[in-house]
Amino acid sequence: MRDSYGRYLGVVLVVLIVCLGLTLGGCFPKQPVLSPTEQMTLWEKEGTVFRTGIMTTGGPLGAGRITFAVSPDGTRILFSPDKFEEEGFWLLDLKSGDLSKAPGEVGRHWSVPHWSRKGKQVLAVSTPYQNNINPRLEREIILLNSADWNYRKLAIPRGGNNCPTFSADGKFVFFIKGTIHKSLKSNRVRSLYDLYAYDLASEEERRLTHEEASGGINEGYDGGQEIFFSGKWLKRLIPMRSDSKDQANIYALNKRSLSLREVEVDQGDGFFDLILGGLDKSGNIYFKTSLKRPGGGNFIGTVYRCDAKGRYCARLTGEIYFFSNVKIAYETGEVFVDDRLGKEIVFRRLSQTFMEQ
Repeated sequence: MRDSYGRYLGVVLVVLIVCLGLTLGGCFPKQPVLSPTEQMTLWEKEGTVFRTGIMTTGGPLGAGRITFAVSPDGTRILFSPDKFEEEGFWLLDLKSGDLSKAPGEVGRHWSVPHWSRKGKQVLAVSTPYQNNINPRLEREIILLNSADWNYRKLAIPRGGNNCPTFSADGKFVFFIKGTIHKSLKSNRVRSLYDLYAYDLASEEERRLTHEEASGGINEGYDGGQEIFFSGKWLKRLIPMRSDSKDQANIYALNKRSLSLREVEVDQGDGFFDLILGGLDKSGNIYFKTSLKRPGGGNFIGTVYRCDAKGRYCARLTGEIYFFSNVKIAYETGEVFVDDRLGKEIVFRRLSQTFMEQ
C-alpha cells in the first residue's frame, strides 16, 4: 500500500515540476458537484464562456490538462490537450465559435503555444511521442506562421527546452532549458532549469540566469527593462517571505545587468504559489494562484491581477479548475482561463471587476 502510494506521488511530482506545473498546493481539490447548467450560470456571472466540445481524458489528475495561447486581438485561441498522440493544435474562433485544426508533425506533439505581439507568428514546443524513452530531452522549439501554419525549427539543440515566448520587439525568443544533473553524493538524477535567450537573426542562444531552479521555471514575459517569470527553488535567491520558500514566486530579471529580484506581491488575501500568466500593455501582472477554501478543506485555484510593483491586487474569478492556466490578449487586455465543464474543455473570458459575493 505504501509503495503503491509512493509510486503515485512520484508520478504526480514529475508532472507538476515542469513549466506549467510549478504549484503543488499539497492536494488536488475536487470540483464542485454542480450540473452543467448550474456551473454555466455561475461562470456567466463573471464573464463569457466558450465551449469547444472536446473532451479530455480522466485519470488521477481529474479532467486532463491543456496548454493554450490567446491572439493579441482576443479573437482566437490556440490550444493543445495533453495527449502525446495528438498532433498539431486546435484553433477556436471566439467570434464565430468555429473550431478547426492546425496540422502538426507526424510522431510529434505540439504544446505551450505563444503568439507574437503582432499576431503573425506563434512559438511552440515540439516533443516526440513515438519510440522515445525520455521525450522531454528531445524537445525542439518551432516557429509557426499564423496565416497558414507553416513552420520551421529554430537552431536550438534538442533538449529539455520549454515555454518559448517572444521579446517585445520580436527579435528574441526567451525559453526555459532543463539540464540533467547527477548528485555527487548519491545516484539521484534531477532536472535543473534556467532562462535562456535566442537571437532569431544570429541564431545564437545565451543563458540569462544561473539559478538552477530545481522546482521549475515558468515562461519569461518581456516587460521592457525586465523579464518576468515564475520560479521555484532557485539556487541563490531566497524568497522574501519565510513561509514561501517551497512555493512558486514571481521574479524579474534586468535585461542589461542580468540582476535578479523577487517581485514582492501584496499577498494580504492569503494566496500563494504564483504562476505568472502574462503582462498587459500597462505592465499589470496576471497570475494563477492558490487560495485556502473558506471554512477549511482543500485549496482552490483562482486568478489575480496586480500592478507592475505587485500592489493593488484584485481577484478576477471565483474557483477555476486546479490545473488551469491564465493568458492575456495583449492588445485588448482581455483575460482568459481554460476550465472544465465536466471533462469538456471550455475557455472563460473573465470580467476585470469580479468581486466575491
